[in-house]
Amino acid sequence: MARRFSLLHRFSRGIVALGILGICCDIMVAETASVDSRVFGLLALGISAEEVQQRLGPPDKIVPQSKQIRGTMYRGQVALHEVERVVWFYSGEGRLMDTFLTIENGVLIAKDKRR
Repeated sequence: MARRFSLLHRFSRGIVALGILGICCDIMVAETASVDSRVFGLLALGISAEEVQQRLGPPDKIVPQSKQIRGTMYRGQVALHEVERVVWFYSGEGRLMDTFLTIENGVLIAKDKRR
């Protein structure tokens, strides 16, 4: 009887360990998940980069595009300001399309999905 209890105890500890391992694996997969088309469709142009990161998580890669100085006409005068544009890349990991989000001065201005 003592031997049977010992084997059952070891078996149940193994099940618990596998369960914990499974939960950890699910968490790791969720952190690096691809961008689902439904979530992509709900991204509105003009939202902040922080809100994009809250919804999708950190990008797989950030590619700086350019820094430009632009002029804006305001009441007959030209105001110069610097514009920084970057592209956030989320990998589709082979099963989904890759996602490219263009961020300009911290605001989402374009979104695209490509193979």
